[in-house]
Amino acid sequence: MECIVVPEATYAVFTTVHVSGQDNHDAFAATITATWRGIFDEWIEDSEFEYDFDKLDFEYYDERSHSQIDPVMEIWIPIKESSISKKVIKDEN
Repeated sequence: MECIVVPEATYAVFTTVHVSGQDNHDAFAATITATWRGIFDEWIEDSEFEYDFDKLDFEYYDERSHSQIDPVMEIWIPIKESSISKKVIKDEN
C-alpha cells in the first residue's frame, strides 16, 4: 500500500446513491461512473465553482463501501470559486 499526503483544499464531497440487491458489484460500479459524470456534466456547470486542477481528487471507500447490501462511497472534488460567471440571465419576455 502506498500512502500519499493530500494537500489542503476546498472540496465538494459527493456520496453515491445506494445500490440495492445482493449481487450488485456491476450496479455499484455503474453508480460510481454515473456520479462522476453528474459531477462534471451537471453540478460543476450549475455551480459557482470550478475544478481546481492544482489539487487532487479522490474516491473514498470506507466501511459503507464494503457492504454487500446498499454500498456507497464518496468522491472528493477540489474546487475553487469560478473565475467566470456561469449564471444564466433569464429573458423576461
